[in-house]
Amino acid sequence: MEVFTEYRGPAEFFHGRDEVINPFVRALVHYRRINRGTTFLIKGPPGSGKTALLYELSEHAKTNGYEVKGSLNAPDFHDPARMAAKLGVPYKPRKSRGWSFGLE
Repeated sequence: MEVFTEYRGPAEFFHGRDEVINPFVRALVHYRRINRGTTFLIKGPPGSGKTALLYELSEHAKTNGYEVKGSLNAPDFHDPARMAAKLGVPYKPRKSRGWSFGLE
C-alpha cells in the first residue's frame, strides 16, 4: 500500500532557509561542473516546511540547468525499472557479472 500525502505546493510567503539553500545551490554548480551527482535528504517534523523548501530548491535547480521531475514514492527506490518509468527515462538492466559452477 502506498502512503497518501496531500501535495500542498509552494508556500505563499517563503523566506529564510538561506543556510540550506546556499549550500544546495553551490552543490548544484559544483556537481554540474564535474559532471557527477549526489543525493540530498530533507527531513523534519510534520508542518516544518519540507514541501515548501523542496519547491524552492527545485526552482533553484531549474535555474541552474537541471530538469526537475515529479515525485517518487518509497517503492520506486527499490525497483529501478519502476523509478525509470516514473522519471520518464529509459531503463536498461545491468548485465550480471559472476561465475556459475555446476555441481554434480
